[in-house]
Amino acid sequence: DPDNFPNPDDFKPERFLAENIAHHSYAYLPFGAGPRNCIGMRLAQMEVKVALKPLECHFTGALIVPKQVELTVQKRSLT
Repeated sequence: DPDNFPNPDDFKPERFLAENIAHHSYAYLPFGAGPRNCIGMRLAQMEVKVALKPLECHFTGALIVPKQVELTVQKRSLT
């Protein structure tokens, strides 16, 4: 809809960044909202879970211990 997004047919994924969503908070609802939301929403969410489960089983996670970094701060003034 050109009222919500200029050039709606152009591929611009930055439209959905957090700072841009604040301007159009209800412009993009992929499954709708309320009592008349998409009947395929639960199916789509389940398909994503089924697709991601093999990846979760294939890889293992590990915590990375952060390395201490020495920071030096220099005072500066604009006056």
